[in-house]
Amino acid sequence: MTEKHRERIRLETEHMKERRQPVGGRRMLVFLLGICLFGMLTPVLGGLHAEQEPWAAVIVGEGRPLPGDFTVDLEQVGGVRVDTRIAPALRRMLRAAEADGVTLSLKAGYRSVKEQAALADDGEGSAAPGENEHHTGLAVDFFVSGTEDFEGTSAYAWLTAYGAEYGFVLRYPAGKEALTGRAFAPQHFRYVGKRRAAAMAEEGKCLEEIGEDS
Repeated sequence: MTEKHRERIRLETEHMKERRQPVGGRRMLVFLLGICLFGMLTPVLGGLHAEQEPWAAVIVGEGRPLPGDFTVDLEQVGGVRVDTRIAPALRRMLRAAEADGVTLSLKAGYRSVKEQAALADDGEGSAAPGENEHHTGLAVDFFVSGTEDFEGTSAYAWLTAYGAEYGFVLRYPAGKEALTGRAFAPQHFRYVGKRRAAAMAEEGKCLEEIGEDS
């Protein structure tokens, strides 16, 4: 991608944020009022525990295979299968992008070890069977029809700007290859939970730096 192209994406992202600011302000007000009411009805510690979502921090990758006893309940969203626990957040994110004039098309979601092995046999697998994050049901790949340069699309700009609001982060960012063991993958986003996603975005860290105990 040229520097001119990157600058266009940066300006487009800033424009998106400016357009959404008033709505975001109203959403924040509603959110704060909701928190106050929620606090009257639910113990604070219970709410914090639910927000931590320890299952959303699981790391599967090279040298860190999926546990042998791992199971996942799946649900269909946007034509792909995902962990049923992330389905509501994913649907909200797709609707929010659509409201902003951006279509987020899903290309891949959950993939079994057997399915990953078949891809590897066909020379298409990007990770060894058992060591692919798609096995968790927490990761999704996006695409834009007609282009292989997902980084240069409005969909990528929107996801990097607002994905964390729904608990999704760019899983394999540029500059973190030594930690993630994977090359930059602009199409690959992962649910880690809203609190964790916000911290990662603010600190510029990948999931390996945050850790599974976060």
